[in-house]
Amino acid sequence: RSTQSDARRGRVGKLLNAFTGPWRVIEILAGSSYGLQHMHDPSRKEKKHAADLSVYPEQLIPFQPLDGADNRYGQLYKNIQSNPYHDAGIKGYEPSEPFKVAANFVAIGDPEAFHFPSLSELNDDERPFPWTSDAERDSFGASTHIEAATVMYTGPPPSPPVAIVPAIPPLADLVASIIQSSDRLFLIAHPIGTNDTREWRLVRVVFDDSVRLQPSCLQSGRFLVEF
Repeated sequence: RSTQSDARRGRVGKLLNAFTGPWRVIEILAGSSYGLQHMHDPSRKEKKHAADLSVYPEQLIPFQPLDGADNRYGQLYKNIQSNPYHDAGIKGYEPSEPFKVAANFVAIGDPEAFHFPSLSELNDDERPFPWTSDAERDSFGASTHIEAATVMYTGPPPSPPVAIVPAIPPLADLVASIIQSSDRLFLIAHPIGTNDTREWRLVRVVFDDSVRLQPSCLQSGRFLVEF
């Protein structure tokens, strides 16, 4: 259904449910339309196109509403209704509650002593290194010696892979296979790069255009293909 805001009735379009239900299909109409009957109100019947229908899931659970501007400032003059998911066939509603911080977490002590943790402190909290003593850790941290380690390969470039060129079938067998094929789909060895490396590609042989533009294709074996 279409959702539109209505200030007189106190409705906000973006907060309305675009789908209602559950509905039961009771009649198949012309033009891909169906006659529907509401499960909770049998006297309520409507006609909808198939594009406006969606399969009702086996289990439907509403998400916990987020504590945001829509929930806080949207209730200044009018509270949210007690059962906002009634149109979707859902009973029950738990309104969101603003998060409250405990008093012992609010007090941070001396503001000047506050500092963000360093990388080493975070590492100690997550995966502390097994130092034998605090003195060993302090001496390692105070050292200015830097040891370079090779992290990338610096030798000659590797040789290109050895490519095996597939065997080419006889031209008579190839032409016969193309003529007898109904979908004209074939796998070809397509060259990539500057060496003999190839990869298999699925192509469709454009047989009619090949014969019309180049009648000698049946003798040369050169056909137009679509990748």
